[in-house]
Amino acid sequence: MKSKQDRFEIAIQCNDLETFKSLLHHENVSVTNDGNNGHWCLLAAVSGKSYKILEILLKDGRLNPAQNDSHCFKEAIKNSDHKSVKILLNDSRIDPSIENNFAIIKAYEHNAYPIIETLWNDQRVKNTLKNDYIELYSILVKKD
Repeated sequence: MKSKQDRFEIAIQCNDLETFKSLLHHENVSVTNDGNNGHWCLLAAVSGKSYKILEILLKDGRLNPAQNDSHCFKEAIKNSDHKSVKILLNDSRIDPSIENNFAIIKAYEHNAYPIIETLWNDQRVKNTLKNDYIELYSILVKKD
């Protein structure tokens, strides 16, 4: 028989919202049990397109999506997962302009135009583009 922790982790991977909710605050379950402060939980929710679980994990507050160099955000960009990107952007701990606007450049490489539009319209990105607009534009043009 699987432990409650194992069932919790499987629920995230399989987008089993009911099991996930029932175990989220159980005393024998930890969202930070992976030895990486819960980064695995966020990454599994993004990779599995478990949008509601991702929202709940972010609202829960025990996990920081910016941890591990915003890996879960970068993964959502690489997967062209617009919905996960929008959910993560709603968390103020995510900086969409990290690494010289890596996100917008990666989205462009993957032809993820809805993500590009979302990022372009995000004030945090706009603030960095004021200084780097010409440089970013030249990077995007070179990619063609």
